[in-house]
Amino acid sequence: MTQAIDWTVCAERVGRSVPLTRVHPAVRDWIGRGIPGAWVLCVSGGADSIAMTLLLWFHCPEERDRMQVAHFNHNLRGADARLDAALVRQMARGLALPFHERTAPRQDRAEPSEAVLREQRWEFLLNLRASGAIAGYFVGQQADDVAETLLMRMARGSSSRGLAAPRPVQLHAGEPARLRPLLGIRRGELITTLRKAGTPWREDGSNADSRYTRNRLRRRVLPELEAALPQDLVAGLACSRAWLDEEDEALEAWLARLCPGLNRLDRLPRGPFQAQPRALWRRALTRWLDAQGLASTLSRAARETLLSAWEAGRPWRCSAGTRFIVCGSAGLSIESAAVSRDWPPVALGPGNTLFLTAGGALSWRLERVEDSLRADILGGGPDPARTAFVALRTDEPPPTHLLVRQWRSGDRFRPLGHPGTAKVQDLFTDRKIPAVERKRLPIVLRSDGEVIWIPGFPPPERCKVERDTVLAMRLTYENV
Repeated sequence: MTQAIDWTVCAERVGRSVPLTRVHPAVRDWIGRGIPGAWVLCVSGGADSIAMTLLLWFHCPEERDRMQVAHFNHNLRGADARLDAALVRQMARGLALPFHERTAPRQDRAEPSEAVLREQRWEFLLNLRASGAIAGYFVGQQADDVAETLLMRMARGSSSRGLAAPRPVQLHAGEPARLRPLLGIRRGELITTLRKAGTPWREDGSNADSRYTRNRLRRRVLPELEAALPQDLVAGLACSRAWLDEEDEALEAWLARLCPGLNRLDRLPRGPFQAQPRALWRRALTRWLDAQGLASTLSRAARETLLSAWEAGRPWRCSAGTRFIVCGSAGLSIESAAVSRDWPPVALGPGNTLFLTAGGALSWRLERVEDSLRADILGGGPDPARTAFVALRTDEPPPTHLLVRQWRSGDRFRPLGHPGTAKVQDLFTDRKIPAVERKRLPIVLRSDGEVIWIPGFPPPERCKVERDTVLAMRLTYENV
């Protein structure tokens, strides 16, 4: 930055080019409520956040005395990052706004994930509350960010709540509002406006790094989609986001009437949800798991199985970290993992799935061993914690069923590569498998009592797949 910039002139030019009516109406409504506290403008130095700051400064002159600029340096880009901070500092000074800055400690290890970087930023912003009350944090996300986020979350699998992000006004209990006034404006329009106004901004070189999913989507996928579709893709996705947000609010209100105080319930009943749409069952389960601190402990498959069991009132248990979620005819409850339960032996036929009382699901099917599968097995491909292929001899008829039960004292097993048979208890000890987990793991046996698989171990030496194997039993265990 070799020349002086009159930032008030830049703000006037940008503000006259983009009227206040272009600010998202939900943010305008929030501004009109006059909520007390500081406005923290989160500015990276990029075109989006620079434009946002200038627009708010120009269109809200009566609020300037409570506007503050905050900049977080992740300390990943050296001199470039320092130049970003210098530009933001200069703009804040030129607009006579207080400036807050923080630089993260130097990263000695691999570059942190996008999620970690986001958490670092929000920690810095939330800590600003120590210096006084904050009404809201203003963020420069715009319409292209909406399109990118919606496509990524659709690919990942999200409900209307997830697909409605980023919201123009986002409220969290006990925290200032998060506000995104530019969600109705395209990135290209903001850049054109800044350029015509003679306003500088900084380009983050990491935005071109193809290692990041969002960058690949922004640079490769969205342009192709826009070229292929006759409609305005970004405008259509923004409209979808808004409608999903409305539907999310409707479902939340419906759920609140149906089951008041859901987040405070120790048990999740079935009664209120009888004859209700499945969307409400799913939403209630999600809210309850979040409130119990268990949302991150379950895989998608585990959630689906749990949802089906809860709907049907079918007895079932699944592991959730250090606890169990227990399903019964009345609903769901939480049980400490320290409580171990015995469960009786069960017969499992080919092509069937067994949902275990202690949590988890086990299935098996007969499978012809083609060349590609044989190469994968011999190459060590299958994860023994989830999958085992037990070879069948050509002169051996496939079994009509397998026996599944808990480990018993005295059980012996010789997994592939082991010099001889060993006590299963010793194998568990060598693998440092906790006592509670030992009671949950299924032991799979032939009808003659021979142990042929324990999840986490390869099948027996005598049952290994070889180059002339034609048929095998595929055993699959989901630790849900």
